[in-house]
Amino acid sequence: DELRSAIESKSQIKIRYENNEHRIVCPHVMYISSAGNKNLDAYQISGYSETPSNIPGWREFCVAKITDLIILDDNFEVADEYNPDNRERYVTIIARI
Repeated sequence: DELRSAIESKSQIKIRYENNEHRIVCPHVMYISSAGNKNLDAYQISGYSETPSNIPGWREFCVAKITDLIILDDNFEVADEYNPDNRERYVTIIARI
């Protein structure tokens, strides 16, 4: 799975989400939410956003709505405020850094 590989190698990815313009994000954790959705928490560093003033910043993506994914050659450091032990948010962790 490309997304799992990007998370484990701390590789930036370029995604298209809900068929909008591309975004560059740093994927930190893929998980099953309390609603049963497979989600990705990532730190967005550039690209499309409905709230561009909040970039860079944390975003939650429903994996099923990611329509394009390219693993980039650039790596990233763990972003501030990442809490891999947030069990209220991450019901079942699939992959995390």
